[in-house]
Amino acid sequence: MKLLGILIVMTTTISLYNKALSQQVEGEVDLVNLFEYKKATSSAGFDFDNFCKNFSACISNSDQIDFLGCEYKGKVKSSVHAMALIGRNIYHGAPAWGVSSAYKDDDGHSYFTLDFENKLDSSKVKIADITNTLSQHYIHGGDDVYLIRFVSPDIKTYEYIIFCDAKTQQVRTKGNMLAFGMPLSFVERKVARYAHNNKVL
Repeated sequence: MKLLGILIVMTTTISLYNKALSQQVEGEVDLVNLFEYKKATSSAGFDFDNFCKNFSACISNSDQIDFLGCEYKGKVKSSVHAMALIGRNIYHGAPAWGVSSAYKDDDGHSYFTLDFENKLDSSKVKIADITNTLSQHYIHGGDDVYLIRFVSPDIKTYEYIIFCDAKTQQVRTKGNMLAFGMPLSFVERKVARYAHNNKVL
């Protein structure tokens, strides 16, 4: 995926269907998400350990959230089953994190920061419409289902469902609030620096 811009300065609110509310772009930048970057080729579906490493390396305030673990929950059986699973992510008061970022290709003042205070407000978002659209068009029968647990900065424990395409073994990004795109060069530098500092191969 490509965006126009050597300099990206964007403030986005990532709703549960990943819609950028504002974006300023110039030039050309390759994007990658934290699920797929350096995912082990032998890893089927969701590579939780790799995601956590990328998250810690690339998100400036990653120390405010604790990922507790990941559990494989089986496969999506039907669109009705998909709706039930999506409903565990999308509900009034559910986390709906936003990201503030500034990017320069020389990494001079680049950062990605998550706003953990954003919550889904059912008075402003039509939850039923989003759930129905995702279950009918983006989450399919046979998709693999993973459940991650995390503790938010306000010391609340949440569960979040991750879907993976059973054929490609890639994480579904539509409806995934953690699957926002980041400049590849930024991620490469941050992950390399994190590996060096933490002696991670």
